[in-house]
Amino acid sequence: MIAYAQQRFGKIPVVLGGYSFGAHVQTQVARRLAEAGTPVERMVLVAPAAGSVGGGRSYATQAVPADTLIIHGEQDTTVPLANVLDWLRPQDIPVTVIPGTDHFFHRKLGMIKSIIKTQWR
Repeated sequence: MIAYAQQRFGKIPVVLGGYSFGAHVQTQVARRLAEAGTPVERMVLVAPAAGSVGGGRSYATQAVPADTLIIHGEQDTTVPLANVLDWLRPQDIPVTVIPGTDHFFHRKLGMIKSIIKTQWR
């Protein structure tokens, strides 16, 4: 899709975003784009799947650009905050933690929107 858009419209900025497993997938997309010479302009990942989670699943989430915006819920039991911190620590990337929030960010979507708008000004 990105290759088609760039072929049709020229070099355009690529911005990726994802939630949970989608965030994990976007890390793979960003890596492939960077390897192809088209690094992403910006990236936001919300509750990214990382490390071992319930159901015997494990995610080897890819490294991301240093300016990637990561948002996670303090009380996320689906993907524990500790997993995300373990993934980000070697990359020296901060995470924005929303207090009292689980994996699904009930009644906090407006806060996520506000965080993204503030950080991306």
